[in-house]
Amino acid sequence: MNALRLYFSVWRTALVNATEYRINFFTNTVLTLLVAVCVGWYLWQAVYEHKSGSSQLQGIPFSVMQSYIIAAVICFRLSQVGRYERNASDEIRQGDLNKYLLKPIAHWWYVLSASMAERTIAFLLVLAMTFTAFVVPTIREFVHLSLVGCLLAVPMILCAMVMRSSISLATSYLAFWMDEVWTLHVIQDIAFVLLAGEWGPLSLLPEPFRTISSWLPFQFISYVPAATAVGMISHEQALLEILKAIAWAFICYGGMRLLWRSGVHRFGAYGG
Repeated sequence: MNALRLYFSVWRTALVNATEYRINFFTNTVLTLLVAVCVGWYLWQAVYEHKSGSSQLQGIPFSVMQSYIIAAVICFRLSQVGRYERNASDEIRQGDLNKYLLKPIAHWWYVLSASMAERTIAFLLVLAMTFTAFVVPTIREFVHLSLVGCLLAVPMILCAMVMRSSISLATSYLAFWMDEVWTLHVIQDIAFVLLAGEWGPLSLLPEPFRTISSWLPFQFISYVPAATAVGMISHEQALLEILKAIAWAFICYGGMRLLWRSGVHRFGAYGG
């Protein structure tokens, strides 16, 4: 109970810090989401307009693709990592990690709690948007979502948050062995964009890339939950995907913990 109260305090403090500058928070949360949705929407509209013959692309109607893009962008933004995971490498290099080692607090749980706080309001905003999409008839004509699919997508999104934070934090923990890991974070971000399915269903990829993506955890960041929400993945298959997402969340978290245990023995505690 003491640990729960401790990390709840971390979450609450991080939530206050995230909403301190409201215009900046609104820009990062709402405007970036709207811009990404508009870009994906008009991109696929252009693809379908220039495709001769059928109004479908590999069996996917344009209306379903529109709904998928909206859901995929939202899923991707919800699991997006914040400054806490990336700042871990600077804390290691500058010696600021000392404050965590000298206090009864686990660094990874501190980072995960603070990172979840940055996503809390965005998650509530998405819930409000989803409710509006089901209630308002005008929006329901353009955005086709499955209520059961949306409910099944929620645990996938939560697992994606854990996976993405763990992967990003593991990348920062490589600073125990390297002087700079900024380039690795850039490569990681590119992998997330290409293999998560934010800009299109992974089922449209060529066969080699589709096979590779099916064996990686990146698909649970956007593709699988978004495809489940719009009905591209059956409910029975979605239950299996939830189990896979949970397994990947444990694997990513466990890998991050192993890096921490190996790296902290090399930590010299210089500076700070």
